[in-house]
Amino acid sequence: MRRRAVAAIVLGVLLAAPPARAASLLPLVPPAPDLTALIPFAEVPLDKPAVGLGDLPLPEAPADLPSFPPATVWAPWGAKPTAALAEPGPLACVGAFFGVASSALECGRARIAKGEYDDAAKTLEQAAKSGEEKDLVLEARFWLGETYWRLGRVEAADRLFRQVVETAPKGSTYALWATHSVGWTALRIGDATRARDTFAQLLAGAVPAVMEPWARHGLGLASYALGRYDEAVAAWEALRSRGVPAAFARDVGFWLGEALGRVGRYDRAAAELNRFVGGGPHALLDSGWFRLGWWSLAGQRGKESVAAFRTYLAPPTSPAAAPRTGTERDWAEAGLALALLGSDVNAARAAARGLEARRSPLRDTLFLRFAKALVDGKKGAEAQALIQELLGANLTPALRGFILLLNGEASRIQGNLDDARTQYDLARRADPTTATGWFAGFRVAQINVELREFAQAARDLAGLVAAAPSTEARATALLLQAEAAYHAGTYAAASAAFRRALVEFPGHPLAGAAQLGVAWATLRQDRDQEARREFLEFVRLHPQDPQAPDALLLAAELALREPSEWSQAKALLDRIVAEYGDRPRTEFARLNRAVLLLRTGDARAAQAQLSDWIARAPFGPLLGRAYAALGAALLAAGLPVGAGNAFTQAQREGLGALATLGLAASALAQGKPDVAKGLFEDARDKGTPAIAHAAEYGLAAVAFQGGAHQEFRQPALAELAAAPKGRGAPRLLYVLTGLAVEQKDWSGALGFARRLGNESPNDEAADDAFERIGAAAAQVRLWPVAYEAYGELRQRYPKSPFADAAVVTLAEAQLETGRADAARQALERFLTSPPADMKLGRAWLLLARARAAARDRVGALDAYARAAKEGRGPEWGKPETLAYARLLAEDKRASEARGILSEFLRRADGADAADAAYALGETYQGEGDFPAAVEYFMTAAYVAPESAPGRRALLGAAESLVALKQPDSAAVVYKKLLEQSQAPAELTAAARRGLKEIGR
Repeated sequence: MRRRAVAAIVLGVLLAAPPARAASLLPLVPPAPDLTALIPFAEVPLDKPAVGLGDLPLPEAPADLPSFPPATVWAPWGAKPTAALAEPGPLACVGAFFGVASSALECGRARIAKGEYDDAAKTLEQAAKSGEEKDLVLEARFWLGETYWRLGRVEAADRLFRQVVETAPKGSTYALWATHSVGWTALRIGDATRARDTFAQLLAGAVPAVMEPWARHGLGLASYALGRYDEAVAAWEALRSRGVPAAFARDVGFWLGEALGRVGRYDRAAAELNRFVGGGPHALLDSGWFRLGWWSLAGQRGKESVAAFRTYLAPPTSPAAAPRTGTERDWAEAGLALALLGSDVNAARAAARGLEARRSPLRDTLFLRFAKALVDGKKGAEAQALIQELLGANLTPALRGFILLLNGEASRIQGNLDDARTQYDLARRADPTTATGWFAGFRVAQINVELREFAQAARDLAGLVAAAPSTEARATALLLQAEAAYHAGTYAAASAAFRRALVEFPGHPLAGAAQLGVAWATLRQDRDQEARREFLEFVRLHPQDPQAPDALLLAAELALREPSEWSQAKALLDRIVAEYGDRPRTEFARLNRAVLLLRTGDARAAQAQLSDWIARAPFGPLLGRAYAALGAALLAAGLPVGAGNAFTQAQREGLGALATLGLAASALAQGKPDVAKGLFEDARDKGTPAIAHAAEYGLAAVAFQGGAHQEFRQPALAELAAAPKGRGAPRLLYVLTGLAVEQKDWSGALGFARRLGNESPNDEAADDAFERIGAAAAQVRLWPVAYEAYGELRQRYPKSPFADAAVVTLAEAQLETGRADAARQALERFLTSPPADMKLGRAWLLLARARAAARDRVGALDAYARAAKEGRGPEWGKPETLAYARLLAEDKRASEARGILSEFLRRADGADAADAAYALGETYQGEGDFPAAVEYFMTAAYVAPESAPGRRALLGAAESLVALKQPDSAAVVYKKLLEQSQAPAELTAAARRGLKEIGR
């Protein structure tokens, strides 16, 4: 519907718009009341957005469930790789029996190869004590250490391996393998620091391929034992990337999963441990299920956690299996209870009964965790049931305060703000000096804000800001204080708090909201200029903030309040449209930009933008205002019919007195004074003082059109005095010039014309004023006044359509006074380089007269021929022009005919113009130039709609539109002809046939 309404207005403008202005005087018509200043700018229905404070985390509980203990580091005994065993010589053990050290070494190696570690140890001890050959002793010690390792004598093995490291050549095979073994023995005896350093040293250099995965595994275990879980993860992931030996591949899966959980990578931890427990029996299987339960719980995978804990806690499958007792069982039951808590509170309580029965130290902290978890899960009622049980115990003040805080949170979750505030207040009193007490006080202030008790909240927050336990808490409290002060109406305090937040926390995520808060608080204090600067500063600092478009829009609105700032307002509006074109509230900027164009005099651009805005109708409540602005733009552009349609739409949108005033002004501009009078009276009686004042002037203009010309002089002078620079001032001066001419007040007329030329030199009526004086003076043969008026005209407006004609009029005056020679000289000089001007033909005719007066018959004929060729002078009458054109057309010289007709049309009016335009249309239609034919047929129909050529022109225009395949426009024109009750029957019949042919 909106698009059809705009299309109707535009079509009305196209069909009713007058032709381009020819060199003829503008009529003496008082300007309609200037409505542009009455169109208000749109104000966006905005208020300061909420700061959007994040919720502070609850403080740490005075007693909370600690992390479950890490796994005991477990390393394989027998599978550790070692140096290659040399082939023993024959009868090596016989030589050992006789005390030969080398034979003892060979015998020891042979027994190691057979797995006879006790015998190997005895033989190697003999070799190691020989002390005669260093290399032999070093090798004996190495293999003795390996034997002790296999026998579980770790401390002895550690001593021997360290002796080998100290005595073996650096980089030798035994030094390298002994170093590797030192890492494992250190790990076994609990010296994780030495183990980690040893494995790291090994891996810093080149090591045998078989040793490297073991060294990396050892590095991971040592790092884990030291609590350096990130390093452990890195070691095992590096090992994984290079390939893990089958001997401990599952071990790595267990330890990597456990370490990943320790560093907070719960999903990967659960995935690794899932693979581990799925691999079947293993020494670490029970620990794997236990840890899978905890890390699944940490990763919020409740079902997997429950399943893992239940598998761990299930009765042993064989009598030989170890029962689930001790600390680890307590932790598993606690974990199961927590895993069940999210889905089944009763089941969680049931899972914790064993802890209660055994009086486990985990019981109280677990129940506190239960309560906090229920609060975190927004299960207020369940939390309160547990909290009441906890409050019945003998609690320390700190723990009671925290539990009361949880009770307040539970009530707040359920929407019971009054009870929550009571619980928070009790918590604050129970533990006033800790983070718990501070947080409870902060919650009291938050609830006061939620209950709209802003003044009380602002007062309470002042002390909380000073005592905040952390930087984030202080920032949040300060911003909430500013927000509360703003909504309490204490804008100066709000501004100060927002500014303080900016100074103390310039990098805070809500710094932009604080900056915006400063702007809004300043605006609420009616400090518009400062507020505009603050809004623009916010946009400069936070151009990507979602509130940036609204801030720019508000800055533009503040600039629009001062006409001296309109240029900056225009720049801001342009920026909003360019940078934030897809935002909904950008439509307010588009509308204000159009209204600003209207109020600064660019009615044409305003018209285009307003039409586009109305067609989209993005905001219904402002549609009436947009239509009124479009009406004012069309009225300012001299299109009263379209303006009337727009004001009618505005009236339908409920605009009221302003729309009525616009309709009155449109009717006045269309020459309907009786209609205008009634509408002006209605607007005067129902409108605001500004509308009533404009209506009073409109009534005076109506009286002028009724013949009360001289009576209009005083209202015009009063209107001019009230708005000397207003949009209507130039036309008022023009009308006053005309009134003075009518009264033969030549001095007064020249005074008004000069003022018009001085104050509005570019107004289209400025040169008309001098032309009107000169022409009137010439008409009454008052040549001194004519000379003066045309002198001013040529001096001020050398390019005026009247300027060259002034020379001709002067020549005519000279002719009329018998100074033909002077006239001839002036005209010949003028015509030596004749301008392309519509009065040139008249000059040739006058020159012809002057030459004839001088008895220059040849020259006169030449001038008449040139006059006929130029065809531009007003002396050419309709009969001569039309006859000449028709002859040219009949001679197939249509182009020349159109030249003559076009020149005649520019200075014709009424039926004369209609005849000329119709003839032009026929020439174009005959040549198949249908767009040009439509233009001239519609010109004929416009200038004389009720005349015979005007009616024929409507029919010709419709036929040409059909030829152009524009049936909708053709239908409009056919119907316009049928609306004429006096149209001849043959024309109406043709119109109906045309409508039928196009299916309308």
